[in-house]
Amino acid sequence: MIKKVKLQPIYMDKLQLLMNRLDDDLVKQSLEVELSKMTAGFRGEDSINYFLNMLPNQKECQVLHDLRIPHESTFFKSTRSFLIPPTFLLLK
Repeated sequence: MIKKVKLQPIYMDKLQLLMNRLDDDLVKQSLEVELSKMTAGFRGEDSINYFLNMLPNQKECQVLHDLRIPHESTFFKSTRSFLIPPTFLLLK
């Protein structure tokens, strides 16, 4: 069961809005390249949900996206975390 859903990065939304406002084709092309790379990466990370839905005992398994864990005076960020009792698995 996915507890914390992965959201589209704000930066991608800003790039899309900026591209709609630009008239300069040269700048627009470079933004399109960057946006397409970000979109491909986001879809790749999101495609793992297909496989997560095949896990046995989905009620026991909890999936957390973009978890930020405090450690002393700094933070540790995990892209995907699995809580399957009695195991806690971090996936980069």
